[in-house]
Amino acid sequence: MDADKTKQLFDNIGKAVNAILADVCTLLIDAKGTEEPRPVEDSEPSEGRITQRQVALLRKIASERGWDWNEFEQHVKKRYSRRIAYLSIQQAKELIGELLEKGGRNGNTAKA
Repeated sequence: MDADKTKQLFDNIGKAVNAILADVCTLLIDAKGTEEPRPVEDSEPSEGRITQRQVALLRKIASERGWDWNEFEQHVKKRYSRRIAYLSIQQAKELIGELLEKGGRNGNTAKA
């Protein structure tokens, strides 16, 4: 077999593989559905991950107290062995409660 025929054969194989992969991707996307995961709503039970509202409140508390967010997150990670985004709703509730209890919304107390 000469070089031109070999090249054409491999080109045809490549095109066939690309077509198969495109079809497989389409099937996977169709099988998955179009529903995207939704964020946790505040009205849901207290299981699951921290809500967006809780994260916003923690950011507000940290900002009002002049804390660096990254440093605050490291303290939380040390305490709970996870980043703020992965706290449970209950852990976030307890943390927020403690922070508000220690110094009120505008208090200037030590970090968590």
